[in-house]
Amino acid sequence: MSCNYNTKFYKKNNPQKNERFGYHFVQSFLPDDHLTPEHVHEIGLKTMKAYLGGSAEFIIGHL
Repeated sequence: MSCNYNTKFYKKNNPQKNERFGYHFVQSFLPDDHLTPEHVHEIGLKTMKAYLGGSAEFIIGHL
């Protein structure tokens, strides 16, 4: 609910044509990679920091 409200508030108060509001990244690994959830998290953090630097906030989730 809060995220949905914040998104509506942002778009309503900052309308810009053709604005990119977000990105969605997917990283996949093979079972043969034998990675722990902690290692996968570390890889995700490094990837996002390299791509976005300090210019944005991000959320990392694992399945």
